[in-house]
Amino acid sequence: MEIPNEFKLLSSEVDWCEENYTVTPFIAEFWNTVSNAIFLIIPPILSIKYKNYGEVLKVPVGYVWSLLTIVGLGSIYFHSTLSLVGQLVDEIAILWVIMCAWALFLPTSMLPYPMKRQSFYYLMTILTVLFTIICFKNPELNHNALHFFAIPCVAIVIYASSITKSETIKKLNKISIFWFVLGFSSWLIDRNFCEYVSAFPYLHCFWHLFICIGAYLSIVSQSYFYAEIEHPETTPEIKFFPFENEESWRFVGVPYVKIHLSSKSKTI
Repeated sequence: MEIPNEFKLLSSEVDWCEENYTVTPFIAEFWNTVSNAIFLIIPPILSIKYKNYGEVLKVPVGYVWSLLTIVGLGSIYFHSTLSLVGQLVDEIAILWVIMCAWALFLPTSMLPYPMKRQSFYYLMTILTVLFTIICFKNPELNHNALHFFAIPCVAIVIYASSITKSETIKKLNKISIFWFVLGFSSWLIDRNFCEYVSAFPYLHCFWHLFICIGAYLSIVSQSYFYAEIEHPETTPEIKFFPFENEESWRFVGVPYVKIHLSSKSKTI
């Protein structure tokens, strides 16, 4: 039985600067593949550290960290095969992370008036299904347009910085935007100016590292912003794993939101 064309190696029209099958005959883009390991490390840590957040605020926050892990797995599949199916899995997972973060952490004051939280969940689910279908219909359009979905995320981060009382969040937001800019710059150069950077064809590899850091910091910021606005009685606080008790190492670790109130918190 013949493998469908969409599953075949090199069936995607998208290719990157890194030469194919140079390190091993089993992986198309070796460094672009292994650089996704960061997605298999940080999101699982945050899934554990956010257990308190989800239980107290009744927010299924584990979904967004699981989806961010799936982004890494999808990217590993794509860059190891350069198949069209791999490309779709990679990019659709990114779309789902963005939509999930919006659905979970957008404060009520920023929802389309007069929409309630549950209705907003339904709207985001419908839009996610619709955009997913569009991705399957036109993979190349999705490949180039997907980055525009990140613009509202950056806008929310900037808005959160303007009204939050947490100086730590303000610093994390600046760091997040820095990594986003660095990541997107790496992606654009590798995608459009490969002939000029052929001596160093690994910018897409760095895109994976930079965008993972920027993305998880953005999600941490949005989750803090949601708790601060919607549940101020929980006195949310930014902690840094594994240096929770080491003030001087604060920004070296992995930040997460700790909720101090275990009862009497509001429900969505």
